[in-house]
Amino acid sequence: MAQARVLRNDALILDAALDATAQDGWPGLALTAVARRAGLSQRPVTNRFADRSELAVATWRERSAPVLLAVLEQALSSAGLLPGEVSAARFQTAMQRLARPDTALQAALELLIMSSFDQTLAAEVQQGAAAEVHVWCTPQRGKPTRALAARRAYLLIVAFGLIAVSRRPGSEQVDLTKEFDSLFRALQSDASPQPLPKAHLPHLADDIPFNTGDHIHDALLASVLRLVGTSGYDGASTVRIARDAKVAEANIFLRHASKLDLFIDASARHQAYGFPANAEFQHRMEDEYGPGVTEAVMIREILRPEFRYQRAINVEELRVSWHNDGLLRKQEEQFQSFVDQQSAANPDWPSTLSAARVHVGLATGYGVGLLSILEPKAGNLPFDVVTVPLLGA
Repeated sequence: MAQARVLRNDALILDAALDATAQDGWPGLALTAVARRAGLSQRPVTNRFADRSELAVATWRERSAPVLLAVLEQALSSAGLLPGEVSAARFQTAMQRLARPDTALQAALELLIMSSFDQTLAAEVQQGAAAEVHVWCTPQRGKPTRALAARRAYLLIVAFGLIAVSRRPGSEQVDLTKEFDSLFRALQSDASPQPLPKAHLPHLADDIPFNTGDHIHDALLASVLRLVGTSGYDGASTVRIARDAKVAEANIFLRHASKLDLFIDASARHQAYGFPANAEFQHRMEDEYGPGVTEAVMIREILRPEFRYQRAINVEELRVSWHNDGLLRKQEEQFQSFVDQQSAANPDWPSTLSAARVHVGLATGYGVGLLSILEPKAGNLPFDVVTVPLLGA
């Protein structure tokens, strides 16, 4: 009887932890909050788990990771990239599930991102899912070849990215069927890797040029992003931000109502700088090399080891927005402002992009940073074997 009660409580705790992770993020995994959500006293939770990290590990291992890996395997096998039945219909089913993720998939991405900042969770992720992804994406003698490993890695980029951008306003109304058909066909291509140009994304190596006219504000904006990139949003306390900026903590609250408001401000300025810089590089490259080669180069450059900090900022901005409508709205406003600026500079530009193409493009951009958590060496792969058949030479 006692054993049955323990098993029942474990199931209630993990189910509650899964829901809390998807809905409230890392803060929702506080043991007291999970106990309340599970309808239990605190004792069954604290008897089973010493802290939030241990609970996160169990949630990942027993609830999230198996679901995530199963969907990824279906997408890969149905596209002919792993053993199994090659089927456009099965591929569509897997990709649509990623684009409309359930609680388990949403929680999986939350925990994947947080593994960058929690050593206990990172150890679990690296031993399990990361080891599997490493096998998929590492060329070996025979199979996988470099081309096959690149196709697998590209599909994983899109898969992770689709979950990541699924909470964009209006995303549930975007019909992605044609985009998935095009991706399926591109993955069937037998294109061989070609030498890529040695172009670089110069702005990734630079600090964001904050210039508000208030040097203390500039220092705080730089510090909040720096700490978010190294410790995560939840680990970047106002005390640490102020200390890093070499100012008194009160300076934060003289300019912003909260840490979140400071982060929203910094994130908006970060995107206002990053979107145009990426677009300038992209347009220049496409004029010379075409969109397929350009996308392969951009993926390679973003995956460079020295840009881990910049990738972490991008995915943390995204993760925090999942649980904060103010940040999510600000991100959408920033992106729309960028689109409007591009439209004014090049009136023909938006006519070539459907809502579905824009959505998948954003997914791909975020997915690159997410794949790097599991396979940081993926930047060595020849992604042009997919991007050129998919986007054109």
